Amino acid sequence: MDTVARQPERLHRNGNGPHNGDGHYHRSDPKPEGNVTQSGPADVTQGIQDIQRYRGIQGIQRDTAPRGQAASGALNSENASEEESPEDRDARERNDKRYRSERFKERLARPFDEFICNAFNYAWESAIAHGWDADENTEWKSPLFWFTWMLRGHKAMEPMLQNAKKALKEIEPYLMRWSKTVRQKGQLPRTGVFTGDPWQEWFGIDKADARAQFMDVWKSMRFTPGQDPLTQATDANRRLRLLVNQTCAEQRPVDEDHKSESDYEFFIGVAGHLQIIMGDRQILLPCRAVGDSMKVSAMTISRYRKWAAKDGFLVVTKEHRFRSKGTGDATEFRFNVGRWPALKEKAQRGSQASFATYAEA
Repeated sequence: MDTVARQPERLHRNGNGPHNGDGHYHRSDPKPEGNVTQSGPADVTQGIQDIQRYRGIQGIQRDTAPRGQAASGALNSENASEEESPEDRDARERNDKRYRSERFKERLARPFDEFICNAFNYAWESAIAHGWDADENTEWKSPLFWFTWMLRGHKAMEPMLQNAKKALKEIEPYLMRWSKTVRQKGQLPRTGVFTGDPWQEWFGIDKADARAQFMDVWKSMRFTPGQDPLTQATDANRRLRLLVNQTCAEQRPVDEDHKSESDYEFFIGVAGHLQIIMGDRQILLPCRAVGDSMKVSAMTISRYRKWAAKDGFLVVTKEHRFRSKGTGDATEFRFNVGRWPALKEKAQRGSQASFATYAEA
């Protein structure tokens, strides 16, 4: 356990402290050079496809984009019948999600030198698939956004998740090596040659702007590729553990040394961090999945959820509903992020107001 947060609550903080690297950077004016072939990281690492084919939407393999459909062999919505039942639609969506999840795991398991090239290709695919337009300045759809997001999922970057500057200093040399390699081959980087500015060459963004965007996205990103929200929330609670107040601790099964990962207090922390990850949206706390994660029974999680609602931490926004064939809608919740200043500060705007609205209903 790294840190703790108490109600008004207390905080324990884990993770790396500020990084005081010397980052001496020098800018140079763009210097275009002609009569060479455009290329990319695919030429640096064997087995990575030529990024030149991603210049148009027609070249994209849709299953590689975050919101794309599964490849042939997997169910996809385009082939779904207009008379598709809710049960069949749920099954198809689960299959599609499972397929994309496996694809993601396969990417993230690659050696980092190969992975980062694949992440670059993926970033351009995703930007185009999401309708990104450089002239509209939509950063969240840009190739650099997707590139940054994808990098956070690799195991090699895990020690830097809390240190954006360190991550930047790790990644920039790769871009510089790509630029050097393609020049040696008489080829062009993705967006042309801009001597001394690899960010401009590969993402079409000035070095200073790119560094600022990379560090901001790295720090503010809620989702980590390859991890489900529940796993991320559990890890976040280990780094910044939420502690309930003394009155609550005396009434509920709470471990006195605050080290248990199976007690009521840990459940509250997971729910709180899950709300931060999900933003201003409902959260799910399925009894079986949360129970497996905390190594307790589904019935224990059911009791924790009931107590959390009674104690003012959770409010039910949608009751569970059964359907035929064993499917149905899960119970949905909102968490009271206002009970911990540290959570309220990190929460997406509107999260606390939404909880209050449901609580008053």
